[in-house]
Amino acid sequence: MGFDANALYLWAIGQPMLCGDHQRVDIHDNLLSDVLNGSFYGAIECDIEVPDHLKSYFSEMQPVFKNVDISFHNLSSDTQKQVKTSYQSKKLIGSFFGKKVLLITDVLQWYLQKGLIVSNITYAVRYEKKAPFKSFVDTVSNARRAGDKSTDYKLIGEMMKLIGNSAYGKCLTNFEKHETVKIVSETAYNKNIRRNNYKSHEDLIEGYEFHLRKSSFKQCLPIQVGFAVYQLAKLRMLQFYYDFIDYYIDRSDFEYCEMDTDSAYIAFSSASFEDLVKPCLKQPSSKTNMNCSVEMILMKTFCMINELPGCSNWNIRVIRVC
Repeated sequence: MGFDANALYLWAIGQPMLCGDHQRVDIHDNLLSDVLNGSFYGAIECDIEVPDHLKSYFSEMQPVFKNVDISFHNLSSDTQKQVKTSYQSKKLIGSFFGKKVLLITDVLQWYLQKGLIVSNITYAVRYEKKAPFKSFVDTVSNARRAGDKSTDYKLIGEMMKLIGNSAYGKCLTNFEKHETVKIVSETAYNKNIRRNNYKSHEDLIEGYEFHLRKSSFKQCLPIQVGFAVYQLAKLRMLQFYYDFIDYYIDRSDFEYCEMDTDSAYIAFSSASFEDLVKPCLKQPSSKTNMNCSVEMILMKTFCMINELPGCSNWNIRVIRVC
């Protein structure tokens, strides 16, 4: 069964995030305690790892996300058959540890509550916690709902979807990848190939095409917005697994097969969610670890064709858990 988060990144934009003038904070002994009790909000660079006694708990979905270089030798035998031996790529993976990882305190607070060990804090910066884009999210969401209800607003809904998705991505534009392209004649070849910002060139029928790095650029974008959005999205996926699926359903009754940054494909032992819920949590009086005043999960659930009994066609359902 596939679970696809409903506008996960748009939801993250509307959440309280890093706002105002940042303030560098000296590292002190009570910093992690301040993160836990919510008196410190911002971002912290540190080392983090899962202790040995919790590795079995986090074995199915490693909680520390990081980008790593993947080579041919890191691949499974099946995947190695599909690629060349020179294969190189950078991938986002889940891990038991992270070195000098920059984390928003919402994520760090969740890690600490789950028992992860934080060490070697090298940087801490304080921000104000506000939700400046709530009205923007409401505008985009209302336009998309109107587009779903009526064909008259379908085009507007699609345009607003693009605007909502591009808002956070633009904030993370990497100006270091921008380059200048010049077409020059043979007489200017030596001059351009000796430039200190030379990157590459291609031979043309008449002349050459030079690619030059930008000698300077102005960082004028609020990169903390994009950073917060991606961090909150990762936190939501962790909450979905550990605070929802793993909390209500025994691990013997489900298996994570595949996941993306905003979706998960899970095999369940029964087609009925009611049968999967732990007996102790079916009682109305049972305490849960979820705040009922907050909509914890709003997921689109779809049954793949013929994957489950009774699913002879696409069946879309919305599940709200609170």
